[in-house]
Amino acid sequence: MKLTIKEIYSLFEKEYSGKDFEINGISTDSRSLKSGEVFVAIKGENTDGHKYVKDAAEKGACLLIVQKDVKAEMQVMRVKNTRSALLALAGYYLDKFNKVKVAAVTGSNGKTSTKEILAALLGIKYTTVKSEKSYNNYIGMPSTIFRLTDGTQALVLELGMNHKGEIKSLAGAINIDTAVITNIGRSHIGFFRRLEDIALAKAEIKAGLKKDGVIILNADDKLFGVLKGKFKNRKILTFGFGDASDIKVGKVEALKTGTAFTVTINEKNYPMSTKLRGVHNIYNIAAAIAAANSLGVSVMDIKTVLKKFTMAGLMRFEEKQIKRLGVTIINDCYNANPDSFKAAVDTLKMYKYRPLIVVTGDMLELGEKSAEYHREIGQSIAELPVKKAMILGKYAKYVEQGILMKKRSIYGNKIKKYTDKNKLAKDLKAIIKKGDTVFIKGSRANKLEEIVDKIKKR
Repeated sequence: MKLTIKEIYSLFEKEYSGKDFEINGISTDSRSLKSGEVFVAIKGENTDGHKYVKDAAEKGACLLIVQKDVKAEMQVMRVKNTRSALLALAGYYLDKFNKVKVAAVTGSNGKTSTKEILAALLGIKYTTVKSEKSYNNYIGMPSTIFRLTDGTQALVLELGMNHKGEIKSLAGAINIDTAVITNIGRSHIGFFRRLEDIALAKAEIKAGLKKDGVIILNADDKLFGVLKGKFKNRKILTFGFGDASDIKVGKVEALKTGTAFTVTINEKNYPMSTKLRGVHNIYNIAAAIAAANSLGVSVMDIKTVLKKFTMAGLMRFEEKQIKRLGVTIINDCYNANPDSFKAAVDTLKMYKYRPLIVVTGDMLELGEKSAEYHREIGQSIAELPVKKAMILGKYAKYVEQGILMKKRSIYGNKIKKYTDKNKLAKDLKAIIKKGDTVFIKGSRANKLEEIVDKIKKR
């Protein structure tokens, strides 16, 4: 790793008198720590890294960075806050690669999809490092940055949050050439009073945007005006279906193999296609096109990459054929909120999936309106030609209420509520037949992918 022990001490204004050497890496997990790495003890919601400093030392850590007193017969550096220290280390390390083009993506929905698409687009021109999966917090972002090497030319980061100030802390540690805000929705609305507050929290990405950097905004978003107002005197590029968008998308057509659409840039139309499905993914693609184009990737290269791009393994409307059963599974298990659920339902309607079995889990972090939002997704489900609706969780009764409010006469005997995931999986395996499509979606904590695994083993 391009970082020495002496540099770390100097960064935190600590004295170091020993022999200088290059460290092997920086770790926050003693289980995966390798000899010669620095161990940063992070106090999280579920565990405290300070409990594992002995393990880290035994595995060969070259330095412990802590915020509490610990007993260890090795080099220990105490700082005020290890989260802040980790971000500072990441920012310092990123500064060593001042020629690397840095893009950062945030937003309520589509962050990971947009990040993945953007990394693929940049990858055709640059050697690119990206955030893996949804590594978008105070641990995930630094771990991505620490993977940079002398050969890296572009970096794509995902920045997440569920409270005010988190994006500011993340973005403030780095310098961003191009920032993307995909949209403003009701994800984590339980921690905010209103959507405008979520928009302001996402706009905190400005803290890391270079003075000559570009901000990419969704011109069709209801909170576009609020976001635009936070980026006065900055270069703004917009995307959307409206004529005023800098990256204008249109003529969306559902194909057997995915989606066809057009993109208009500088009054020139480009027909494109993707294996991804749904209008929500066309928005994600448009955001990525705007960012990639601002970083020097040609439209023709973008068109070539998009035609082949997939998001296999990310559990975001991931369609998979179980050939021996003759069943299609749509795994959308990574997360859920009212807006992403509505987008998924719209996609199911657009591509006319049937016979359709819908499996849902709770949507979390929605606050005092949780019951209302679950009724809302029930009403969305009622728009589908459902063979069976299997609803898991403590909010299941509200999803059922929403379905019955809209189509009681049709759906009365097609709904079943569950508190036991294993029971749901058992029943599902018993009713699926050749030709069925099973759509599964819920918040991350539900771990509904376990149901997918059980179907595959049928």
